[in-house]
Amino acid sequence: MSPDVLKSNGLLDFNTQVSLRTGVLGSFAQAFYNGLKFRVYEPTDTYPMGRVTIEGSLHKYWNDGRHNYNDFSLKGNHQALSDIQTRFSISPQQISLRQLELGLNLSIDHSPEAIIKNMMFHRTDRICSPIPSHRGTYFHVARSQKVLKWYNKSKHMNSSGIKAPENLFRMENKYLKMAEINGMGIYSLSDLICADLPCLVENILLREWEGVIYYDERALEGHKHKEQYGNLRFWEGLKYENFKYHRKQLKRIYTDNPQCVKEIIRRKIVEKCRQLNDYTTEIDTLCIR
Repeated sequence: MSPDVLKSNGLLDFNTQVSLRTGVLGSFAQAFYNGLKFRVYEPTDTYPMGRVTIEGSLHKYWNDGRHNYNDFSLKGNHQALSDIQTRFSISPQQISLRQLELGLNLSIDHSPEAIIKNMMFHRTDRICSPIPSHRGTYFHVARSQKVLKWYNKSKHMNSSGIKAPENLFRMENKYLKMAEINGMGIYSLSDLICADLPCLVENILLREWEGVIYYDERALEGHKHKEQYGNLRFWEGLKYENFKYHRKQLKRIYTDNPQCVKEIIRRKIVEKCRQLNDYTTEIDTLCIR
């Protein structure tokens, strides 16, 4: 991808920072189009011809840069990539993935806020919440190479002035480093397209949801550990082997109760991701950044 070709594209208005004190230009120029951010960096010893980076959501691009809450199927994904290739002469083979975000919006019958507040741990790590804002409360777990996030997508979009359907529960995996994804043989956008994307997303999101310790008061009704399982201090006070034992007990209870929230969300992940295999119908809310 030639930086000069991108700079000369009439759809992109590149700007750069200038120091008011020294007059020195910044190391890159950037432009925006339909929610994508294009950066063209000055030549360096490592990149003597300069380099280009692109950041943003293909889902949002497909919606003219407005939002990413609606249906985004494989057909929409391919349409977005085809449009980018046509407008900017950029092919998927030219794009190396440096970070990746996989997200899914699930339409549920329960309040997303109520579900999220009953998510206590991910594996052995406490699920943390930033300070709530008018855009909703984000619950997350930060790993060394990725961040897992869950939130009320409806509230998030409505606070931005966009009317979204009620009770959209969003889960995201943001990979800050690509070792896990590279281990699947995925290095470029072309590799990602060639992968079985619905299966990839299903496996990743199911694995992370499986790791959530969830407190379902109704499913635990009459159980001898009902109160303890809803108590953060109980879990935090357990030694690792005891922690694993009770986590396994909780999983057995939920597996035997198909109407519990944990199982309902698990089934919805599977149903949504498998619907994505229908290339001809825009039926799902997959987001790839």
